[in-house]
Amino acid sequence: MDGYPAWFPDGKTIAFSSDRVHDGWLADFWLIDADGSNLRQVTDSPGVGDLSPSVSPDGKSIVFETFVPEEARQVVRVDVDGRNRRQLTDTKEGIGNMQPDWGPDGRIAFASERDGNSEIYVMDADGRNQTRLTRKLAHDRDPVWSPDRKKIAFWSDRKGILQTWVMDADGRNQRNLSAKIGPDWGGWPTDWTHDGRILIATKGEV
Repeated sequence: MDGYPAWFPDGKTIAFSSDRVHDGWLADFWLIDADGSNLRQVTDSPGVGDLSPSVSPDGKSIVFETFVPEEARQVVRVDVDGRNRRQLTDTKEGIGNMQPDWGPDGRIAFASERDGNSEIYVMDADGRNQTRLTRKLAHDRDPVWSPDRKKIAFWSDRKGILQTWVMDADGRNQRNLSAKIGPDWGGWPTDWTHDGRILIATKGEV
């Protein structure tokens, strides 16, 4: 399994998860040049799954979701050479922190289940000032920063189906983009384009 690709800011390198050393969900991080050459391993964590990488704006660190069977999912940061691995979230067993996205302003958006359902949070790059942005009796996940750092797209099932929403970076002005396409239109955000549009995956298409 090779998955969860994430571009470096300079467009020359891609980080991704792979189980080519440790089978199944117990994946490690690898780097590869954009032309498919120069493959190298970043983490080597037997019994742990490193998933959903996001690269820092300066290209020196990677933040990601780490999965240990029977334990909580946590958000972790590591240097691109594999050193200085440090955990940024700390929740009890069964409570997940997942899907981090490192924003242009240096803050990290992520989803957390610490409130009984998954909500969107932001925190500083060192894990401090963890702040909850969404407050709904539904699941809000997969936050993705806009290039101008003013907005965050995410998916939510608060309308009964999985749909794409967008909000200001402080959690205000939450609005349903999928509903503007059609009343039963679903989908989730995968990325932003440089000119501020959102790529949405839905019904087997983008």
